[in-house]
Amino acid sequence: MPLDKAYQDGYYARMVKLIRSFLSQALKTNESLEFAVLTGCLRIGRESIFTGLNHFKVFSISDEQCAKYFGFTDDEVKEMLKYYGVEDRFSDVKDWYDGYRFGGGDIYCPWDVINQCDLLRVSKDAPMRPHWENSSSNAIIRDILEDATEAVKGEIEALISGEAVEKEIIPELTYADLDNRNVNIRQTYLWSVLYATGYLTDTEKPGGGRHKLVIPNKERKYGLACYRKNCRLAYEKE
Repeated sequence: MPLDKAYQDGYYARMVKLIRSFLSQALKTNESLEFAVLTGCLRIGRESIFTGLNHFKVFSISDEQCAKYFGFTDDEVKEMLKYYGVEDRFSDVKDWYDGYRFGGGDIYCPWDVINQCDLLRVSKDAPMRPHWENSSSNAIIRDILEDATEAVKGEIEALISGEAVEKEIIPELTYADLDNRNVNIRQTYLWSVLYATGYLTDTEKPGGGRHKLVIPNKERKYGLACYRKNCRLAYEKE
C-alpha cells in the first residue's frame, strides 16, 4: 500500500528507497527473525527493492501450495453462515463473493464474507453489498482504463455480459512498469492488473502463458460496471 499510494501521488522513487532501506534492515542479518511473509497485489521487483536479499520464494495466485490460505473455502463459508443461523443465504454469498481461482480451487474474498455476515447477523434478509469494492480506490485500474482502446472497452463489455476473454498475463508486473505510455503495452498491463487485483480470474490456463479470464462474481461485475460509468444501473439490476 505505501508503494501504491506513492505511485499515485508521484513520489514512487523516494518510497522505493525508503522501503529498500527498511526491509533490508528488517529482513537481512536479523537474528530475531526466522522468516517473513510479504503480501501484495503487484509483485515488488526484487532488483529494485531487495538489494542483497535473495532468499525469497514467490507464491502467486496461480500456485497450488498456499492457495487455501488466501481466502475462505466453501466449507469455511458454510460453517460461518451456520454459526450465524443464516445458512439459507449460502447461494447468495457464493454468487457475490466466490469465484476467485487460487491454484486449483475457488476461494471467497474473506473481507466480503466477514462484512456480509456482520449484516446478516442483524437481519437475515440483508441484501448483498460490495464491501471490498468500497474499501479501495483502485486508481491504477481507473487510470489505465481511461486510455483503453475501443477494442478493449468492447472486451470489458463482453466480460460484464458473462463472456470470457483470453489474454496474456505478466506476473512480474511492477508499479514502475505502469508508467509506460505505449498504448498496446498498457493494454497488456491492464489485463495483468485486473487479474492480479481480483477483478478477473482464470477458468483455465491454455498453453503459452495465456489465461482465459472471466469476472469471478457479482461484486466484481459491479466494480467493473462502475468503471464503465453505469454503476447505479448495474447495481439495481443485481
